[in-house]
Amino acid sequence: MASDLTSDTFLASKKISDEIKADLAVHPEKYTMLTGDRPTGRLHMGHYFGTIRERIALQNAGVTTMSSANTSSSSSSV
Repeated sequence: MASDLTSDTFLASKKISDEIKADLAVHPEKYTMLTGDRPTGRLHMGHYFGTIRERIALQNAGVTTMSSANTSSSSSSV
């Protein structure tokens, strides 16, 4: 039985991801990034390292960016 890192599905997905990443560097105008956030509390360093830093890098590379933010809280506690 193949491990998760060598399964056909993983390898096929990785190949597609690598192809897109290579094309993105050459043709960023072909791509649009749709992002969305659902805040569950205050922003912290995990947000920065998890998503925000990469979004900024893609914007700086020339990728069109659209964002949808959910500003309502899922909890009634403040």
